[in-house]
Amino acid sequence: MPEPLPVLVIDLDGTLLAGNSFHVWAAYLLRGRFPHLGRAARVRVSAAGALALGRRRLGMTDHDAFRIRLQELWAQAIDGDGGASERAVQEVLVRDVRPALRPLLKRVAGDRLDSLLATAAPSEYALGLGARLGFRHVVATPPWGSGDLRATRGVRKREVVMARLIEAGWQGRPLEVLTDHPDDLPLIEASQGTWWFGDPAGEREVRAATPRTPLHGPTELPARWVMADESTG
Repeated sequence: MPEPLPVLVIDLDGTLLAGNSFHVWAAYLLRGRFPHLGRAARVRVSAAGALALGRRRLGMTDHDAFRIRLQELWAQAIDGDGGASERAVQEVLVRDVRPALRPLLKRVAGDRLDSLLATAAPSEYALGLGARLGFRHVVATPPWGSGDLRATRGVRKREVVMARLIEAGWQGRPLEVLTDHPDDLPLIEASQGTWWFGDPAGEREVRAATPRTPLHGPTELPARWVMADESTG
């Protein structure tokens, strides 16, 4: 019997995207770019965001508390905008996709690669961005108002990914992970291979923690994942 085809589990920030999507989203909010709101309302959102950022920089709160506060402000600010703010953030982020991975995304969108986008980024923009990039399955940190605002990273990310694989009918198939961060070690430990997009220090950490899991560089992606497909233009 042939071995089952692998499922790709792809991280967002620093892997699929060259930069950090959270920074782009936070900057949009901090600048009060909500044209459907009046000037006074935009200033209030921007000021509240700046206060949260100041508390974070002073060490008065951690990143999760800062992220949750921005999620709350975002939910209030976008009320009634018809999705315009989310689309504006997406327009910036889609331009940051690594050029070398665009052929892979074409295959994902065309159902020629079974793949899941798994990120700790907030669902407020990550779910829509993933769908726009062609993913049918996206795992992200839950949105404001969901009742569970724990970040989807580390062990929790692995748990949510595994649950989604069952929903998709992909359980029992080998996993190949594309990531740039040691936070994904729990997923890496469950994989049959990892493609590393991060810095050398993180790579050394991952190699030491998972010596039996093959770790490859981003230029070593299999040709069948990233080769140009003339049929899609």
